[in-house]
Amino acid sequence: MGYIGASFMEAGDRGNCLMWLELPKNATIEQTNEATLRAERLLMEMPEVEAVFTTVGAKSGTVTSQTTAYYAELNVQLVDFTRRELAANLFARKARAYLEERLTGVKVSSVNVNIMGNADTPIQLMVTGASLDSVLVYANRLETVLKSIEGTAEVEKSVETSNPEIQVKVDRSRMDMTGLSIADIGTTLQLAFAGNTDNRYREGNNEFDINVRLDNFNRQNLSDIENLAFINNRGERVRLSQFASLSEGIGPSVLERYNRAPSVKVSSQVVGTSQGVILQQLDEKIKTLEKPMGVDIVEGKITRMMSESFADLGMAILAAIIFVYLIMVVLYNNWMHPLVILFSLPMAITGALWAMALARENLNVFTLLGIIMLIGLVTKNAILVVDFTNQQLEKGNQLREALINAVKLRFRPILMTNISMVIGLIPLATAQGAGATWKTGLGWALIGGMSLSMILTMVIIPLVYYLFERISQKAGWKKKPVEIEL
Repeated sequence: MGYIGASFMEAGDRGNCLMWLELPKNATIEQTNEATLRAERLLMEMPEVEAVFTTVGAKSGTVTSQTTAYYAELNVQLVDFTRRELAANLFARKARAYLEERLTGVKVSSVNVNIMGNADTPIQLMVTGASLDSVLVYANRLETVLKSIEGTAEVEKSVETSNPEIQVKVDRSRMDMTGLSIADIGTTLQLAFAGNTDNRYREGNNEFDINVRLDNFNRQNLSDIENLAFINNRGERVRLSQFASLSEGIGPSVLERYNRAPSVKVSSQVVGTSQGVILQQLDEKIKTLEKPMGVDIVEGKITRMMSESFADLGMAILAAIIFVYLIMVVLYNNWMHPLVILFSLPMAITGALWAMALARENLNVFTLLGIIMLIGLVTKNAILVVDFTNQQLEKGNQLREALINAVKLRFRPILMTNISMVIGLIPLATAQGAGATWKTGLGWALIGGMSLSMILTMVIIPLVYYLFERISQKAGWKKKPVEIEL
């Protein structure tokens, strides 16, 4: 895997954040609901919170959707951006610490919200393999390595291995003798523990599910489950203990598959750094990590989108430079002068990167779009200098004199146009409203690129032009003008 030091997209401020509560694995839905009510009351006491929408017994978004009694999800809606001092992502961390101090025995986690309003997980890696055991072993190692990298937060796996369960091992030969099938056994066990909601109760215009399952009294311990009755194809009652053995153990909370192979997803949030930097460090550490045979790592959807987006934008930048050069070759009927004009691009890109570094902006999709825009904006400065120099040479002026006149006479229009554009971009770069972080990087990239290009174009472009002319004359590509003294 290869990555550049950049992030796919800033989360921005949509005015809400997602939080999750996780109780001990043996917690009931009633205990989770009680803890969630306390969390709701604590959040509503915070001045930044306007409303809280809660789902008890489920967790979705960060890694996978799970229906588990000890989970609860809270969607916290914040007041308007002008009425609070913290952005949504910073408030989420503050609220997490606030709840952890006041809720004992409850693990609290928070996550940013992306542009679509869903939980945003920048780093997603899928561990796949032939067996679930080897996949879990490597996923644990990968999780440990990811936690050791500075800038990661909320590192988690999609599959928990400490989930208590009762394991039923069926003896196939004894099962065949009883006249039962695996489908019969699975259906009966599902009905006993999860229930069946095929039937509905209608009252007026409303319908309610009727969940039919065994009462808790009939499934409290192993002996109760061993005595579960099954009806075979001959209408006889058969107990579970007659063809299966039961034992208590721990196992995965969910079973996931990727391309029909067992898989576990490892995800992480990014705090204080860029997504690409973390992935690059992870790539270096993975090389030294012992990997079981048959286990592989596949990039998740978000991570893969980042890599593909930067690759596509890189090709767009290259294509823009090539097309600009070819168009200028046709216009000037010369291959050298357009090449001189393109020397303004390194200065613009350097200025954009410096401005982004000073403003603490990451290299993301929007800033790369700004760099693409710079290709068209900054070349006009060099075009003014080169075009006027060519006019001076056609009038019979010497090369050095023509360059000096071009810089003197074209400095004022270049200065005026660039300053006016920079001033117009300041509100974009310094915006503080909701969602402003999506576009401030674009503004700083344009300001930095145009400012540095404006200053250095007057120095670098005439120098490059002069060197190219001298080289072409010495190489015989262009005849040196004859100076006649009158």
